[in-house]
Amino acid sequence: MRRRREVLGLPVIDLANGRRVGDLEELYIDLQSQAVVGFLVTQGRWLVRRYLLKADDVVAVGPDAATIEDREVLVPFSRVARTPFTYEKQLVGKRVLSPHGEDLGTIADVFLDDHELKVTAYEISGGLLADLLDGKTVLAAVPVVIGKDAVVITDQ
Repeated sequence: MRRRREVLGLPVIDLANGRRVGDLEELYIDLQSQAVVGFLVTQGRWLVRRYLLKADDVVAVGPDAATIEDREVLVPFSRVARTPFTYEKQLVGKRVLSPHGEDLGTIADVFLDDHELKVTAYEISGGLLADLLDGKTVLAAVPVVIGKDAVVITDQ
């Protein structure tokens, strides 16, 4: 199990030729199944090219790199229709509410099972003082709905 921030920024290596084809920039999540369904891969520093990498096309997400069979699995982002999935930046920093209206805090990070590519838990911050006194809490991954103002847990 690893934090989202430990996975983002990893190089993506093409196993067909051993070349770096980009870096994992964002991950896309199906909030109902908690599955990672894809990644945004960026290539270049000044003239940045963006690609969608489907999770099914990932061979492995290791400690030092993500690997793919061939760079042909990368889909230019300009050819991708709007995705119904959520990217993790839409979650981090949002308030979390229980179905009973209880404010649980703010999502500080997302924990991933990098073998199965699933979200396993959310790290919840109660604020700087609460984090210092009590530490951050970990909420097991449950189906959620993302609204403009909050993330609402739909099932506990």
